[in-house]
Amino acid sequence: MYFYKQAYLNYDLSNILNEIFDITTKKNELVCCTPQYNVIENDKEYVIEMVLAGIKKEDISIENDKNLLNIKAERKKSLDIEYNREEIYYGCYQKTFNLPNNVDLDNIDASMENGILKILIPKQKTDKKKNLIEIK
Repeated sequence: MYFYKQAYLNYDLSNILNEIFDITTKKNELVCCTPQYNVIENDKEYVIEMVLAGIKKEDISIENDKNLLNIKAERKKSLDIEYNREEIYYGCYQKTFNLPNNVDLDNIDASMENGILKILIPKQKTDKKKNLIEIK
């Protein structure tokens, strides 16, 4: 029972609702899935690792709008192949991250290797000085 509950904690709420209610959308509505990702923080930076296996880097866009980092990707289906069975999701992936105020938005770097998108978001260097506040 614990494993069953733990497995569902890894899903987004939208994925859980889709599984429970088999939610379908209108034909013209574009549905985006949330890819699997890790967020790592160390002293110098934040690191986002996102699984985008089978997606070309030309089909990935990363946009920074103020403190929102929006990542969109699309896995394109080959139209000249007739599948006997399809289990791989083809379509849109999207995830937006709210970035903290202490990041250097001008020096964000991204790379793609072995199906993993890696985004390095450096922290701003701040001189934190202790201020002694006098009580009056």
